[in-house]
Amino acid sequence: MSEEYNSPQAEALPASEAWNELRSGAWAGRGFHYQHLVCTLILVRQWAGLAPSGYLVPEGFEDCVLEFTDHRILIQIRSRNDATFRHAEVQKILATIDDKAARFKNGTAIRSIVILEQPRTNTVETGIDHLFDGEDQKVCVCGEPGNEIVRLLSTDLEIAEVIAEGLASDLYRLVADAAAENASLPFNKRRRISTTEVERRIFERLEAEDPSAIDHALISGTLEPVDFTTPVDEPNFYQGVKVKVGHVAANHVMDRPNDVNNILNALRQRRYVLVYGPSGAGKSALVWLAASALASELRWFLITGLVTIAHADAIIRFVRARRPTEMSPIGLVFDEVGSSNSALWDVLVRELRGLPGLYLLGSVRQEDVNLIANQSDTVFIPVILDEVLAKAVWERLSAENQTNWTHWREPFEQSDGLMLEYVHLLTQGRRLAAVIEEQIRQREHENRNEELSIIRSAAVICARGGEVVASRLFELLELQPDAANRALKRLIDEHIVRESRQDVLGGLHMLRSDALMKSSHDETVFLAADTLWNSLPATTRETLPRVVQSVLVDSEAEYEPQLLQRLANMLGNSDDIDQCAAILTGLGLATLGHHVDLFMSILEQHGVQRAH
Repeated sequence: MSEEYNSPQAEALPASEAWNELRSGAWAGRGFHYQHLVCTLILVRQWAGLAPSGYLVPEGFEDCVLEFTDHRILIQIRSRNDATFRHAEVQKILATIDDKAARFKNGTAIRSIVILEQPRTNTVETGIDHLFDGEDQKVCVCGEPGNEIVRLLSTDLEIAEVIAEGLASDLYRLVADAAAENASLPFNKRRRISTTEVERRIFERLEAEDPSAIDHALISGTLEPVDFTTPVDEPNFYQGVKVKVGHVAANHVMDRPNDVNNILNALRQRRYVLVYGPSGAGKSALVWLAASALASELRWFLITGLVTIAHADAIIRFVRARRPTEMSPIGLVFDEVGSSNSALWDVLVRELRGLPGLYLLGSVRQEDVNLIANQSDTVFIPVILDEVLAKAVWERLSAENQTNWTHWREPFEQSDGLMLEYVHLLTQGRRLAAVIEEQIRQREHENRNEELSIIRSAAVICARGGEVVASRLFELLELQPDAANRALKRLIDEHIVRESRQDVLGGLHMLRSDALMKSSHDETVFLAADTLWNSLPATTRETLPRVVQSVLVDSEAEYEPQLLQRLANMLGNSDDIDQCAAILTGLGLATLGHHVDLFMSILEQHGVQRAH
């Protein structure tokens, strides 16, 4: 063997001594483990209503940062297995936190906190339950955060400790993953954890492991925890998609700071807010922008599209069981309040008004505002696409090379005040009628006749503010289930109709439904009037009065006897008492409107101004 391989070897150590010399990495790992446990405990205490809700940022400016609307809390977390901390040592840590805070304070109030695994020498420390007391500097001790997490979860959810341990593990992993992400993310994209996200993680775990532990409102699909963090990548977003919270996370939705601030101010002052406007005005976008702006302050749940007044008790019991307070508030998003569920809004406002930490935010079409019985307790905020907003949207899309329009005025005037249509026109670079015409011609060229049949029938009903019972429509069109299913998937995927709730089809909005109706009827072979009367029995009972009223109001006086005869025939041939009641209600509304117009014209003839 050559000399270079004969160099003396390091003296061998007993395994026990080598083990002791190599403990630095293990101690560092133990420190991070304790840090993640403490962050998890803070999140669980926020979820349980024992601490104010705010974003938690692992590995932010400090080991843990809590972000609130008007201040931040910087927390350094120190572990030590069995020895106490010296007072001078802790004071030095607090001074270090203050030095960091001074570099980026910028007028934001900042508090400095140290959380220790062991107390300081000869000092009686406060526990973590005093973490949010008002001092600018604070020292807390938390000896067994893992046990406290399991205790809180098992007590609040009334579940076995073994299940609570699984939940704790999931939340711990959430914190650890967020800390790892923040190592490489810029400040404006930092990973923040909200109480709503904690609620969603708990729901998903219990749903998979112990469904019996979930509240009936959640397991039945009446409520869903809102996911503010997962983006929904929607390539066809500007072609007419109903806005969801994931579109906000993906930055598809245009910022509307003034409108959002109006909603936030109304929520904080009155707690019950409905955004209203015509279909396609951008109501859902504003609702989700506002909810996202409060994601750090409230636990948000979505009232799903399946709900009716029958679900009121489950929602009320769910909210009361969560014990919302001003420190730990709950928000309910109720998008699309309408004829089928408006009574639910009234019941929730009436029954939950005694809970100061409960906020209700929803949207309602302009024509359905009058369905809200108790309007005095609700703030109504209109959605308006004005010239200032239209210009700002055009400028943004122009800067991103997403529009060919050289000016915003013409598409704005074509959009009829609807945000969805305006953005669609800008990004398509053509008039709405031309876009719809192309969609119809393509289906005709490809002999997609089932889709065309559904479009014709749905469009004539939806253009008058109605909705369609899908299964009943397929019966009237004599479509086989497989063919109807294939056709409907294409239509929904391409955003021509939407499934507003189970077995119910609606239009994206009345303006587009009207364009579809005109493009799909040549008034030679396919007559819109024939499609209307053939499809009318498939209209939902809730929207049938509106459709009947619209048909009568829009008709020429000379055709009124013919229309009334058709309605009389429907009444005579129907054994569905709800359908008959809906038709008669529509007749009553149309008659009332006619007499009001006649009475107003008489008053004007006598010199009474219309405003009076």
